[in-house]
Amino acid sequence: MSYKNFFYISYGSIGDFLMTLNILENVRQNDQNIRITVLATRNEQLLREISESYSYVSVYTIGLKYFFPTLTVLFKNFFLNNIFIIPHTFGKTAPWIYIFGKIMTISPFSKMIDFSSDQAKAVKNKTLYFDTKKLFIENIQQVLSALSFKLFNKEVSYMYKKNPQP
Repeated sequence: MSYKNFFYISYGSIGDFLMTLNILENVRQNDQNIRITVLATRNEQLLREISESYSYVSVYTIGLKYFFPTLTVLFKNFFLNNIFIIPHTFGKTAPWIYIFGKIMTISPFSKMIDFSSDQAKAVKNKTLYFDTKKLFIENIQQVLSALSFKLFNKEVSYMYKKNPQP
């Protein structure tokens, strides 16, 4: 399956975002043509600065407060083969994120992936189980496995990469 876009919701946590860059590198190594977009609910400028050496990653602020930019992202990518990832949060995910995800994955070849920390609910709702006994990165790597992407680089490096290889 060839996807056009890989959307990842970021709640603005710097540590989680640094680990997410590993996932984005793996996505890019699987498909050089996929557009990777991080949709940040906060700290967008900081996330953009952290990812500036990853030329294939775009970072946008989304939210009800940013209605028109959010709408622009929506209309540009409507009906394409999209992957929309909603990572687990110990807080409550805003309902508009789920609505946005459902709209972005309206195409029959698109997928929205969500996590649940309740194993029974995960099975019932067809979401991925977020195992709180595992590292965040291990849970996120489940996403690539669920989408049949290969993991080229499983190790997370905390070294700054001025020009990472795609």
